[in-house]
Amino acid sequence: MRYARTIVRDHALAKVFVQETLTRGSDRPTSFCGASSLPTWLHRIRHNLAADHVRRDREIPAQDVTSLVEER
Repeated sequence: MRYARTIVRDHALAKVFVQETLTRGSDRPTSFCGASSLPTWLHRIRHNLAADHVRRDREIPAQDVTSLVEER
């Protein structure tokens, strides 16, 4: 939970990431190959979810870029 809050800086969203991490982990147990510990595997899932979220929020839709260019 602490790591998720550090990445997204929102307690409610961090809870969503933790829940989604556990859901994905339980839905895809075969993706755990045993090369690392279970907590490390879950941490990687949580990290990837948060990184995807940050990337999505950073991207500007093409329509917004067009209107910004036209305004300038």
